[in-house]
Amino acid sequence: MKRFTIGNVSFDERRQAARFLRGSGIEIGGSYLPIPVDPRCCKVQYVDKMTASEIAALFPEVQGFSMVETDIICDVEKKGLSLFADESQDFVIASHLIEHLPNPLGFSKDCYRVLRQDGILYLVVPDKNWTFDRNREVTPLVHLVDDMKRDVREVDDVHMADWLHHVRNRTVPDDPAEQQRLVRWELDRSIHVHVWTWEGMVEFLRHLILQEGLSWELCEFYLPKKGQDEVIFVLRKVSGSPEAVVARFDSSIETLLARENAMKEMVQEVDTQNARSDGSSNGEKRVQYIPSPNHSPSPFRRLPSLRLRRAWRWMLRGLSAQPADSTPERSGQQEKTPRSAYKATWNDLSTSLDRAKMHVTGYVEEDRIQNSAEETKQVLLKTVGIGADDVVLEIGCGIGRVGKVIVPLCKEWIGCDVSTNMLQHAAERLNDYNNVRFVELSGYDLKPIADQSVDVVYCTVVFMHLDEWDRYHYVLDAHRVLRPGGRIYIDNLNLCGEEGWRVFEQHRTVPPEKRPPAFSVSSTPQEIEMYLKKAGFQSINVENHTLWARGWGRK
Repeated sequence: MKRFTIGNVSFDERRQAARFLRGSGIEIGGSYLPIPVDPRCCKVQYVDKMTASEIAALFPEVQGFSMVETDIICDVEKKGLSLFADESQDFVIASHLIEHLPNPLGFSKDCYRVLRQDGILYLVVPDKNWTFDRNREVTPLVHLVDDMKRDVREVDDVHMADWLHHVRNRTVPDDPAEQQRLVRWELDRSIHVHVWTWEGMVEFLRHLILQEGLSWELCEFYLPKKGQDEVIFVLRKVSGSPEAVVARFDSSIETLLARENAMKEMVQEVDTQNARSDGSSNGEKRVQYIPSPNHSPSPFRRLPSLRLRRAWRWMLRGLSAQPADSTPERSGQQEKTPRSAYKATWNDLSTSLDRAKMHVTGYVEEDRIQNSAEETKQVLLKTVGIGADDVVLEIGCGIGRVGKVIVPLCKEWIGCDVSTNMLQHAAERLNDYNNVRFVELSGYDLKPIADQSVDVVYCTVVFMHLDEWDRYHYVLDAHRVLRPGGRIYIDNLNLCGEEGWRVFEQHRTVPPEKRPPAFSVSSTPQEIEMYLKKAGFQSINVENHTLWARGWGRK
């Protein structure tokens, strides 16, 4: 039930996927690397067949790691989840576990049994193509079904021989004593009994829905990125007919796979650009995740650079890029686009709506964009308020992510952006409203806006892409365009917050010559406060959030 492939773990994806976990639940085999959960809303009991000290003794390679104590001793390989009552858990976490089990279908049914309605199965499985299992054959579904029907509880000789041959590069010894010693050692450390690709796991889950009657809704799905080996599925226990449930499952796979393909394309483009800047060959073959016929992704254009409007989601991956072919080559090297060339940069990053969505939010699904907009709306309502008679102006409106939820609340909404493409996408998304207006900016001020003509100005998730002088210039101009008593809200990544500092540390590892022009640069709460104070605002408030430095005030 153990696995120790530290270098291939998808830390950021794990954290993102854990946002679905609430209430009380169990993690099986968490040992030295448990899934990060929010202790404010989650209570986890750790289940294993050994205590933490026993695990450390058997696996000396994990010495130095902070082990979690085992709360419940249970050999899941042999007993399943028999210690847990029906519908007793809000979530079950099984990370790098089911590949070690002789009967993974039976275990999955056990997870479904112990989960309450709307409970979450957080499932992490290695894709064999990126592990030491790469030379092994994928376990056929018919084999797994047979194991379930026979209620297999032990690793048989066939699986052990396959493991020894393809992973250990050895055969089963002829000497009975040596054979027993070797097999016992391997079983104690727990072999990969079964192997999958990500497509095989999709087939596995579809079988559970259609043939075993387990109604799983797919909430999240991550494929391995560069240097990683794990596939993450977040599944919610729902109700419905197998046909209806699998139709929703297939639709979710298609949508999320499109996102993953786009991210894969981004990573490859980063590698290509880095290879160019290093003077090395860029002839590496481009690879896409190729889905099975039932799960074909929507086509995506090539995405030559990475915009980080919600920087912490993507910059924790350590990605960086430069706009491809945006400047002529000089002496065999590309000239770097200046950071202050905002208009050229953002027009390049928004040549299609899907591309603009990815660079603004990190995803293309409208429901997720809507959810993030609702979060921002709540912040604005709490800080500056939005009234029915207000004229509201957004600096850096992008695709109209926030504007779409603010427009119904105000008399008029003015979306301002430096990018012509972004404004066109925003106009299409807000086409149903007649109280909107769009204004293209130079990138440095609000010159097209008349003095004292606006009641509220807000600028969210934009300052990170601007030089400090231009941030302040926007605040100054906001004071000019606001009526007396008008309100302003601004924010940026918080250098003084725990999550903000994590972003900063990741940015620090990117060499200066490889930093793209839209690279995110943080602020401190003191900086935000100083902008507002020096621009002449009063009743200033500053929030020192773990990720965001937020400030608001009144003219």
